[in-house]
Amino acid sequence: DFNDGTLDAAAFTVDTASAGASAAEAGGALTLGNRAIVTTTAEYEPTATEPVIINTSFTFQDTANDFFSIVTRSDGVADSGNFYQVTNGISFVTQAAGDNKLSILRYENGVGTGLGDSGMGS
Repeated sequence: DFNDGTLDAAAFTVDTASAGASAAEAGGALTLGNRAIVTTTAEYEPTATEPVIINTSFTFQDTANDFFSIVTRSDGVADSGNFYQVTNGISFVTQAAGDNKLSILRYENGVGTGLGDSGMGS
């Protein structure tokens, strides 16, 4: 939970390499700005009996330019040559502007490859 006003450094690392990037918690929410990357310090290995399940809700502040992504199998390193996306990992991303779809991309050494998307959303 994000209820104590301080992001737990034992549980998370924050990459704010992008100019103006920020991550703060308050009121039970984590607020990210300008492509901050928050990574868990623990690694999670899903199994058939113990899958990794992520539940979240989010609100876009800038409906023209915002996007939200959850990345797994990531090194948590921002790639300055690719708009501060992660350098390596599997990204599940949705954008505020556009067609309301969820896209899945694999990043390897900063190169993104589309794995699939939900098609046009509503």
